[in-house]
Amino acid sequence: MTKQESNQHVAAEVARTLNNVPGDLITDYVRRTINFILEFCNRDDMNAQLNDIAYEMALSAMKADGVIKTEKDVKSVTRGDTSISYKDPKHNPFEHIQKDYAKRLFKHRRLKVPN
Repeated sequence: MTKQESNQHVAAEVARTLNNVPGDLITDYVRRTINFILEFCNRDDMNAQLNDIAYEMALSAMKADGVIKTEKDVKSVTRGDTSISYKDPKHNPFEHIQKDYAKRLFKHRRLKVPN
């Protein structure tokens, strides 16, 4: 698949999963994720496995940036007199996410050959 076809395919998959996120925001995250994958793997094309990884990475990035709210964003809840505390927004787990996906991307990597 070409880069543009992958962008459209993965963005459509993410949009089906998330109904409350604007389409242009989804497209931006998918575009950045696919660019990261293509640059990391030294490729000009995407295959089905890389599209699946791009889908997962885009969702993970959106969760890490707080675009998708999860229950994991809440640090603690107290019911008597209602107290809710949230995790530190400065903590960015996306670095850890990239390291986990890098392991999966290595098998799709192509070597750069000097000209």
